[in-house]
This record gives sequence, structure tokens and C-alpha cells, in this order.
Amino acid sequence: MLTFSSSFCGGGLSQPDAWRFFVFGTLLFPVFTFVMSAYDGTLFALLLATLLLPILANTRSKEAVRRY
Repeated sequence: MLTFSSSFCGGGLSQPDAWRFFVFGTLLFPVFTFVMSAYDGTLFALLLATLLLPILANTRSKEAVRRY
């Protein structure tokens, strides 16, 4: 969000290589999330949430199909 707001002041996405930085930052976000969660001790919670999300989404979608 800071990147967008600083664009009005001549920084942010108005710089020549800003879009490349924005794309690489978006692509590397999951990798750094994993690394930083290992650093601060929440790796188990991150892995648990990552594994449970598809399982819970699948069971809820099956319930919705049965209901209608």
C-alpha cells in the first residue's frame, strides 16, 4: 500500500523499475513468509493452516452441493 501512496509524490510505481520490483516481491512473498515464520517460531501454525485450508474448503463445498 505504501508503494501506491508514494507514487503521487514521485516515488513508488512511478519509478522505471518499480513494476519489476512489485512483481518479484509478489512472487517471492510465499517464500519469505515461510522463512520468516521459521524465524519467529510460527512455522507449525503456518503449515497447519496451509494443510487445513484445502481440506476445510473441500468439505464445505461438498456440504453446499448436498444442500442444494
